[in-house]
Amino acid sequence: MAWQVRVCVPFSWSASKNAIYVLRRKGHVALRREAREYRDRLIMVLKSALRGQTIVQNKLWLDIYVEKSNHKGDAVNLVDTICDAVKVATGLDDRWFSIRHLDWSINKDDPQLIVAIGQEDVPPSQVCSYCGRILEMSRFSSNVSIKSGRHRICRECLSLPPHSRKLPTLSERIARREKIIKLATSGMSASQIAEQSSVPYKTVWAILNYAPSLITEVSSSALFGQTEHGARIELRPLSS
Repeated sequence: MAWQVRVCVPFSWSASKNAIYVLRRKGHVALRREAREYRDRLIMVLKSALRGQTIVQNKLWLDIYVEKSNHKGDAVNLVDTICDAVKVATGLDDRWFSIRHLDWSINKDDPQLIVAIGQEDVPPSQVCSYCGRILEMSRFSSNVSIKSGRHRICRECLSLPPHSRKLPTLSERIARREKIIKLATSGMSASQIAEQSSVPYKTVWAILNYAPSLITEVSSSALFGQTEHGARIELRPLSS
């Protein structure tokens, strides 16, 4: 971790997701006053601990330790309230949160909730909406019409032909799968199939690795592209 802060607040079951909402008249659902006060207190403590700390748009790691007053509830039920508080305190969307550690114990005298948050030494990044990779902001083109100021698709994916970025239909996926299986049974390696069929290597690998109804034996070295020693995918249809 490049940095990490740790805070501690008194434990209360009012932060549990089973107790934060109340049903009002006419069917309206509202946040309980006790739950709101507990969340606001955690926000205030986190903001104080994070004063002067730079937070970038990238994964934020959370360590949570819950000292429960009794064993009548679940520690995981506090995660929603904690993440809501961290989101407000850091200004970072909770889509970037990753829980690294979650543990609990029983403390009948003075139960506490301990929350630690931190980040690795990483640059501001964004997720490409097409390939799903987490990439640096410099890998995305500028777009003033988007709130973040960057295009949602990385430059590499934008450089692909438009027809290749369009999601294939079910019939197209089935045809592509059959073609890949046919090429594999002819003795071609996964990398060769990807090059010839213009399909991403990871897609070829997934199809060949997760098709137990069509494949009985797969050479793992060939799946991972280690074909310099003559490794090949060995496939044969199952007998009916």
